[in-house]
Amino acid sequence: MNTYNGALRTRVDRMESWVNRETVFDGRIFRVESGTVRLDDGAIAKRDVVLHPGAVAVVPVIDDHVIFVRQYRIAVSRHMLEIPAGKLESGDTPEHRAQVELAEEIGFVADRLVPVGGTFPSVGILDEYVHLFLAFDLRPESREADGDERIEVVRIPLDEVRRRLRANEFQDAKTAIGLHALLVHAE
Repeated sequence: MNTYNGALRTRVDRMESWVNRETVFDGRIFRVESGTVRLDDGAIAKRDVVLHPGAVAVVPVIDDHVIFVRQYRIAVSRHMLEIPAGKLESGDTPEHRAQVELAEEIGFVADRLVPVGGTFPSVGILDEYVHLFLAFDLRPESREADGDERIEVVRIPLDEVRRRLRANEFQDAKTAIGLHALLVHAE
């Protein structure tokens, strides 16, 4: 029996389940599983899924400015302006990883870290969940950055951030969602 949840008509029963799957790639950051699933009507379909341990992303605010990082992202062949972020490591809490990423990427930690939900960046292929935080009352504290990252710290006034957000200039999903969360928080 199909059940739905409210006016959005969201299916709450499982529409597909794995019949078989195997790991076809096991890398440093993620792994890929490929296999077949049985759909709710009994049909069989192929699926490839990227499994990721999860991540954090943080919107740091200092004196009516948001602190970003600019770095080259080879996957999209361009420099991206992003909020600090990083992969959860084994044993991490999202709050701890948020503080580590702030220290490594922008040289600050937050005395006040506000959780503002999270996001699944690409639900069709990826199980990664990104925990989002706002960071206030920042104080200097540096940690050694990852040796393979080339990061430029960029400070942008909040009014300019609002303008750029309205103009859809932030192309990184976690950044756009985090900035929207900041503006809602500020209301």
